[in-house]
Amino acid sequence: YSAISSDGEKWTTEGGTRITQAIFPSVIKLSDGRFRMYFQDKQEIKSAISPNGLIWTREDGARINTSNPAGITLSGVLAPTVLSTGNEYLMVYAGAINQPYAKEKVPNRETHLLFWATSNDGLSFKVRGIALDSRNDVFKGWIDGPKLVKWDDKTTRLFLFGYSGIYESVFDGRNFSDPKFVFYGPNFDGKLFPSDPPGDPTLAKIGNTWNMYYGYHTKGIYRAVLNN
Repeated sequence: YSAISSDGEKWTTEGGTRITQAIFPSVIKLSDGRFRMYFQDKQEIKSAISPNGLIWTREDGARINTSNPAGITLSGVLAPTVLSTGNEYLMVYAGAINQPYAKEKVPNRETHLLFWATSNDGLSFKVRGIALDSRNDVFKGWIDGPKLVKWDDKTTRLFLFGYSGIYESVFDGRNFSDPKFVFYGPNFDGKLFPSDPPGDPTLAKIGNTWNMYYGYHTKGIYRAVLNN
């Protein structure tokens, strides 16, 4: 579905359905004025094209499947985020391993890692490898909901969430920096595995203010702003 806003605070749902059997959408505007949406469909990442952001037509094939140069057996790929760097398209997505983190008892039965891929045309992607590995004492096997942001003319940042909140990594064109913690919403309960962490961040600069929108699961979508 879709909604519109004139100020980034108050949103009005638009009528109708944009596309079915699609979750975790990432939309970019193409040089010809059209829009392309990347999304998870079952265990693959696919795409659709639109002239106006309202009427969408699926494109043939899958953009990303479970194959990867790290040789990791994945049960699915999910939650794509895509941006154009000017010379190519950059995608980060989550890969699911069908087993829990082994070092301690955790809430999730899967382990999620982040992978990255590039493309010259936005359709045929080459998987480059693991962007960020969650199999450590910080993330305990769980990172998800990545969002790439062109922060300024020189900096590309990646936002993501784990059990402890939302983190940020910087991409230098070849590597992603170790994530640093940046945000935990107002519902923090102090637990190691909180019952209601903020998730799936997406960011937009409106005027001179960076806005972060994030989900509180069944409670809805919330907003935070960057304090400079």
